[in-house]
Amino acid sequence: MMNKVVIMDEVDGMSGDRGGLLELTSIIKTSLVPIICICNDRNDLKIRTLSNHCLDLRFRKIDSKAILRKLKEILKKENKHIDDNILNEIISVSHGDVRYILNILQNLCSRKTISIQLASNLVRKVMAKNIFEIAAEVFHKKSVNDKIDLYFQDYSIIPLFVQENYLKMSFNNLKDMYKSSESISQGDTVEKMIRGANQEWSLAPLHAFFSVVSPTQNKHLNRQIDFPMWLGQNSKYNKHFKIFTDNENTF
Repeated sequence: MMNKVVIMDEVDGMSGDRGGLLELTSIIKTSLVPIICICNDRNDLKIRTLSNHCLDLRFRKIDSKAILRKLKEILKKENKHIDDNILNEIISVSHGDVRYILNILQNLCSRKTISIQLASNLVRKVMAKNIFEIAAEVFHKKSVNDKIDLYFQDYSIIPLFVQENYLKMSFNNLKDMYKSSESISQGDTVEKMIRGANQEWSLAPLHAFFSVVSPTQNKHLNRQIDFPMWLGQNSKYNKHFKIFTDNENTF
């Protein structure tokens, strides 16, 4: 009989499911099969409770030099050659994500000519950053265009990260805080137009400005990024609404 293991990915996303982590904890206590829990937000209070029943293994990004050595070994076994400067560019642009790097290498090795520009552009097209990393960049000093690009990485969730965390930013005075709050409110108004009956998606750049750029411009966040509580509350509301609807249809 083959050995089996259960992998629970993104368990920090279960915080909005009532009783979900509690049930997972009880299963871990009695399971005869190893259970691997993976999370992005290790500092979430509910994850801290879960970690008391787990072997806590924390992973760091692999050193760039170590990745370069391993890539050269792989290329040698595959009878392929790519210059070190191109490999270093791939590692840098992909933020050390080995999965993506291997996919990029496979793509590049199928081409007749390979350049640094080609490798860099290819990585940027397929590389998807962790949502927490994107949100953290929004709160650091970036140009308007950079912040708009970050918004379009996930235009549904990034504004929610701003709403959840903007009050933790370093404001010079209450007037600045008011301006950020007002801008977020204006962003909500624009979003209603975007998602309304007319689907005004051409207003997306304006939504990016009001919901992400303006509230965070010339400000800095030194504290930990929190996941938007609205997502959990909305999930709970939808669950209760479904239960209510099912009961209504039954009766």
